[in-house]
Amino acid sequence: MFCNKCGSNNAEGAQFCVVCGGRLGNQQSQRQPGQQQPGQQSQPNQQTYNQQSGQLNQQQYNQQYGQYGQQQYNQQYTQPGQQGQYSQPNQQQYNQQYTQPGQQGQYSQQNQQQYNQGQYSQPNQQYMAAPQKKGLSTGAIIGIIAGAAVVLFGIIAVIMVVVFSKGDTKDYARDESSITREKDDEPEVTTVSDASEGEPKEAETEAPTEEATEDPTALLEEQRSRMYGSYKSLLEEHKTAIQNYTWQLGYDATSSRPVAIRDLDGDDLEELVFLQADSEYAASLYIYTCKDDVIKQVYKYENIDAQVAGGSDYFVSSMTDKSGVMVYHSVSDEGIDEDFTLLEMKDGEYVPSVKYDISTHPNSDYTEDICECYKDGVSITEDEAMKEVKETFANLDAALVYSEHSTPSDISKDMLDVSMDYDSAIHAVEGSGPAGEAEQKDEGNKEAEPQSDSGQLPIDKDIEFNFASGAGAWGTSLTLKPDGTFSGSFHDSEMGDSGDGYPNGSIYVSNFTGSFKNITKIDDYTYKMELDHYDTANPVGTEEIQDDIRYVYSEPYGVEGGNVFYLYLPGKPISELTEEFISWSYGVKGQDLSKNKTLDCHGLYNEAAQEGFFE
Repeated sequence: MFCNKCGSNNAEGAQFCVVCGGRLGNQQSQRQPGQQQPGQQSQPNQQTYNQQSGQLNQQQYNQQYGQYGQQQYNQQYTQPGQQGQYSQPNQQQYNQQYTQPGQQGQYSQQNQQQYNQGQYSQPNQQYMAAPQKKGLSTGAIIGIIAGAAVVLFGIIAVIMVVVFSKGDTKDYARDESSITREKDDEPEVTTVSDASEGEPKEAETEAPTEEATEDPTALLEEQRSRMYGSYKSLLEEHKTAIQNYTWQLGYDATSSRPVAIRDLDGDDLEELVFLQADSEYAASLYIYTCKDDVIKQVYKYENIDAQVAGGSDYFVSSMTDKSGVMVYHSVSDEGIDEDFTLLEMKDGEYVPSVKYDISTHPNSDYTEDICECYKDGVSITEDEAMKEVKETFANLDAALVYSEHSTPSDISKDMLDVSMDYDSAIHAVEGSGPAGEAEQKDEGNKEAEPQSDSGQLPIDKDIEFNFASGAGAWGTSLTLKPDGTFSGSFHDSEMGDSGDGYPNGSIYVSNFTGSFKNITKIDDYTYKMELDHYDTANPVGTEEIQDDIRYVYSEPYGVEGGNVFYLYLPGKPISELTEEFISWSYGVKGQDLSKNKTLDCHGLYNEAAQEGFFE
């Protein structure tokens, strides 16, 4: 009878196990289903044992079964007189015969078969049956758990890959959508309006239409306004250098006109042209443009007006077809070296497209002058040079800036003069735009800046203007007619300037007549006109003595030295007038008009000389 607790074989009918002391019950009822009867050993059960226990090494076997199996074996089969007992030497012999070399306690297939056939079945039957009561081995359990964990982690990994793949796809789609929106010049923003239940919701598209519907002219004016602001800053930055250029129109001139604002390339936006004194004896020419609200210098002619040799002359003109800019420069000494350069815009800068060099100098014995002409460095005849230069001159539009001996009247009687002094330039960029735009011959500009129908001024009667400082016995009066003609007189009494034959002193006097041309409306309170001519009753510089007074016939002070004049109407904002003009008001009106908001009389302003007449 086998003990259910320890597996020991006890005598039939025994009540307690001789090994563990446990109580023995009905052996048949306690045996597990499928367990073999003593002395029986089926091949399938033996195979099960081989699969479950035969793989255990001897150390595992000793740990699992050595605690009671070996002890039982020794107790039962080593006692004297027991049938089939095995002594310790026999156990050693068993291990040597039925284990593989190097694998103690592990059974080979051949020895296992001999063992199963009954050679050692009787004494070892309980040893063979004991493992059937064990569950899965520790290694198998660990393997099953590890396999389940691997499967679980695999499932989790697959789920994560799927989830993150979808997330990346969504992010990629969102990024692509963002890129598309950024590239779209006019993105549409679509919103869905609320609708009552059962009614379809209408999509309302809010597309930016401001640029599409806004007046191009208004956009251009906004851009021009920003450009003028930038030009003003640039002029203010160069103010000192511009005002230090005092010899432009000769050392006897009272002012300079080194600034011009005019569209040179036909894009309806003006370029800024000015000269500034780089030193006490040299001035350089600069041209700036504004593209996309960025100010850029596009040309520089260094030392275009320098006090060298016999002096230098120059003029700069825009072209009628907006093809470029003409720059003339000359230096005189014994002879004269001239160059005519036609500039064209290339890669955002003005560069020479054609250049003519004409040099005229006396020969070695000074018996005749020799003229040498070159076109872009290649020698050409004087006739060829003069012909081509003349053709170029026919395309000249307006004089931008010029020197004393190269004035517009010296070049062409039809050439416009758009040059101005520093204060007038500031006035232009602060106000309604450059004065030079007003006198364009371009018929397309007449609507924006209409010229008077018959060259008439906006006055219906003659207006008498006076020009004086309030100090000294001098003054100029000028009577202006609606058609632009005028007459007047200048006098300056110098009683202390006496001599033989004129003990009562001297009087400088000028009686003159003249007319203005190109009368153009700038705004509701401003008209611009150019001096066409003036004539004096007596030759300038002559003198005579009458009644012990010397009369010296002079230029008409206030009119001479000017080319562009402005007529201001009552109501003109004082803030739009130059300080130089307002400063003359006290000598005539006896009050400082700068404290007023608007002009309360007619005014006449000589821009170049910065001299003002008041009604």
